[in-house]
Amino acid sequence: MSLLFDLASVPRVSKRPQKARKKTCIPGDVLFKAAEGYRAGFGTYEERGSIIATLYGFVCVLEAKSSDTGNNDKTVEIQQTEEGKKYITPVVGTIATARVLSITPKFARCSIFCIEDCILPVEFCATLRKEDMRDAEYSKIVIYEYVKPGDIILARILGIGDSQTSYLLSIADDELGVTNALGDNGERLVPKDFTKVESASGYQELRKVAQIPNLNK
Repeated sequence: MSLLFDLASVPRVSKRPQKARKKTCIPGDVLFKAAEGYRAGFGTYEERGSIIATLYGFVCVLEAKSSDTGNNDKTVEIQQTEEGKKYITPVVGTIATARVLSITPKFARCSIFCIEDCILPVEFCATLRKEDMRDAEYSKIVIYEYVKPGDIILARILGIGDSQTSYLLSIADDELGVTNALGDNGERLVPKDFTKVESASGYQELRKVAQIPNLNK
């Protein structure tokens, strides 16, 4: 019996296609040319005809058909994980969800746990200053009428605080402020109107409420 055999007759084991890794970048990297149909999205900007990264992370190109021209618009975004989550740290200018930890006559200490619709892997320290609670006449602000410990707030990230891991917040815009409050009586309070929160039992307290229609009905 011959030990020779036809290699072509041996079934081949197909290799699983490997998932292509996304391109990585650092701030300042030139990613694409705008003339090739690319537009700047989250984490990028356009300068001198080039799309340039402002964040470190993974480069993602989102294609969608333009309603004006009918062509495919290619929007370049920087995502901070390959799975597509945009944020692993707070970014200046974005909207954060934070928990108020403590208050003083001049500021509130907070903990950021969510940026836009992305829950962060760890919480970050933040400060909400008295002057960032209202656009004008902040000297008249009584902080405990705006926020209290245990409250959940929507706030805009203004900048970096005293260290690279702390941030400055603002709730001056109408759509920012308290979305869920903890009352002095221990009850959870929800928005009643733009200046008050209320419990199921009818107990009320003052707050600077985020003016979000679904929350304030």
